[in-house]
Amino acid sequence: MILVSYGFDTHWSDPLGSLLLTSQGYGLLIERLVDWADRNSQGRICLFLEGGYNLSAAETCSLSVVAALLGDMVPESYEKLDDTPPRGESSAWSSLHRQAKQIWEIE
Repeated sequence: MILVSYGFDTHWSDPLGSLLLTSQGYGLLIERLVDWADRNSQGRICLFLEGGYNLSAAETCSLSVVAALLGDMVPESYEKLDDTPPRGESSAWSSLHRQAKQIWEIE
């Protein structure tokens, strides 16, 4: 059995991760891992969610991961979150500032 400890900290909109993974990217990674598990461990795989600090991103990433586990097509994006990383904003501070502006409706 493959045991996977993962989190959504690396999503582009996570305030702590400052990486640029999308919800579709998570789904595609799990899709590949499921394929590997099918060939090497009789399809036995177990995932443990560890982190991620943007609830909208966690929701869309979870939907992508579940789609991949079920063998469904991983959607490109979801309506609740624009799943395109902003250009030129990869620092943790920029991500945190963007999130604060959305949460507290400040400029």
